[in-house]
Amino acid sequence: MLMKKQHLAEKITRLFQKFTRFTKQQKVFVLYLFVLIFFMLVLPIIRIAPINVEAHSVRLFNIHLFKTLLIILVCLAILVAWNISFKFKNFVIGYFGFKENDALINFGFLFLIATAFLTISDTISVVGTSTQAIRVTG
Repeated sequence: MLMKKQHLAEKITRLFQKFTRFTKQQKVFVLYLFVLIFFMLVLPIIRIAPINVEAHSVRLFNIHLFKTLLIILVCLAILVAWNISFKFKNFVIGYFGFKENDALINFGFLFLIATAFLTISDTISVVGTSTQAIRVTG
């Protein structure tokens, strides 16, 4: 048990040392990613309020949103790995290139995530014209 705690402490120390080597912009973006992941996984994205029945919320982890969840999780995993892991970044650069502009890659994957959420809200808007029971959460 003591060995596991020491091993965990070593990993946390290495992560902190790696984080201190980042530029201010990289640190802010990594923190933004973690906050984004937290809010996307915790907060609901759809609120359904049928007539005469109690309202309920739909979160991203839902079987009906599986394809969207898969796209978003893959994009988030690539974003986190790209911005934290030098090994992953070197692997991607070795196979695909993309070393010219980190911000362009970050923008591309954030754009994919935003597009997924925009399609969800557009679908709800279309359904909302026929019923008042469904809406995007605040």
